[in-house]
Amino acid sequence: MDNQESVIGLSRLFTQLEPGQQVEIGGDIHEIIGVTANGLSLKAPDDELWDTGLQELLRLEPRFLGRSGEALDSGEVIGALISASSASQEEWDRALELSGHMEEVCTGTFRIRGVPDSEKINPAYASAKNLTERVFMKAEELGFSDRHIWDLLSNYRSISGFGGATALVRNSPTGRPSSVDAKFVEVVFAVVLASLEKPEATHSDSELMDSIAELIEDSPEFAGTPIPSERVQRTYIAKAKHSLGLTSSRHRFNQSRGQQPPSSFSAVQPVGLGALVELDVTPLDVQVVDAVGNAFRPYMFLAVCVVTRMAWVMLSPTNGAADVATFLLKLVSPKPRVPAFSRDAYYNRIGVEATYLKQFVPDSDSGVWDWAIGAWTVPRVLVVDRGKEFKNARVLTIAMSLGTRIEFARPNVPTDKPHVERLFRTISGTVLPKIVGYTGRDASAKGKLPAHDPSSLLDICEMETVLDMWLCHVYHHQPHTGLVWLES
Repeated sequence: MDNQESVIGLSRLFTQLEPGQQVEIGGDIHEIIGVTANGLSLKAPDDELWDTGLQELLRLEPRFLGRSGEALDSGEVIGALISASSASQEEWDRALELSGHMEEVCTGTFRIRGVPDSEKINPAYASAKNLTERVFMKAEELGFSDRHIWDLLSNYRSISGFGGATALVRNSPTGRPSSVDAKFVEVVFAVVLASLEKPEATHSDSELMDSIAELIEDSPEFAGTPIPSERVQRTYIAKAKHSLGLTSSRHRFNQSRGQQPPSSFSAVQPVGLGALVELDVTPLDVQVVDAVGNAFRPYMFLAVCVVTRMAWVMLSPTNGAADVATFLLKLVSPKPRVPAFSRDAYYNRIGVEATYLKQFVPDSDSGVWDWAIGAWTVPRVLVVDRGKEFKNARVLTIAMSLGTRIEFARPNVPTDKPHVERLFRTISGTVLPKIVGYTGRDASAKGKLPAHDPSSLLDICEMETVLDMWLCHVYHHQPHTGLVWLES
């Protein structure tokens, strides 16, 4: 471990835990007696003393409480304990001393939390007018630059979170730490994510910065969070937009067509099912009927795994965020291995044996009809276009919860999603012409196809079952010239 990182990590630990605090384990409240490099010394409710190592502590899933009984971020505390577990004794001692110096800068009194008799009052620090003056004094005392002291102080302050030290740093009339407060980063992400719920807004950086200031002022959780300069705010807004998938990894093409990059997203070396999935939606070139017999053209959602060419399809009367979320659920849901056409087949949306729908499946003689076996995957990278059905808070939140990175293709560049576009063409030219209610692929077919009686049309559930049956029993068993690695 890097020595400086070890020291800072340990100093964070000392600001989180000290003897007398409590930790909840299995519903029982234990008192912290001591903090060591190997773990914690605890006193159980029955006054029994015991030591717990880091591995045991992780297994027990503790809930740490602050000095006033409030819940701490247990992940932060565990992270600090992990830093402590790999530190040398020299780093441990330096971190203890460093935390005392930072306490002296904040309050004017040198004190190492959890170490008895460590308190020392330096009249020079106690009489200093403000925080900035104490920072200059500490930099001269330790031989550090002023900026380095601000960095250390920011690390100390961002984790301590309680008592006069935090209030003094946040409300100091002069000076500002060079590091950006972690709470401010949370505010930026919250504001950018909330802005997606308002598609009518322009979401300019200026509007977002106004929203950030309002949230910090109105929210008790973020009250007092220091706001950095406008330039720094714009930087973190851009980072938040990129992390949420609102801009691709190469977003200069948003400025002019002359700066368009050669590709639409970060270079990804897809290996394995779900490593790179292309997803798109288009109106289906077939009329279907709804539950009351009204004819309409549904939307077809289609996804293709670039590595394996496995595909998934879904039909919906509407095209919105809820439909995309439902389709993603279909991708990530395990599918049973059952006989073809059975009620339990993953593609069966009609609730009865689906054998009669086989007549609408092209190339059925070359298919494999023993079992209904469907693939499922959690996409690692999902390539979509910039439609509002994909670019919204609901879809981005689901993708974040799945660990899926969304990459947005360039506008009007279908080659950024070549595999799903090619499958659209295959379905339109192979499967749909056999279906009653086929409307043709474009306007050239208008007036050339016979009119259809609504009573002869498939309903939307039957149509989706036909498409899924074709993918499952025919398409997935055909060789793909692009999958040359399968031949080796």
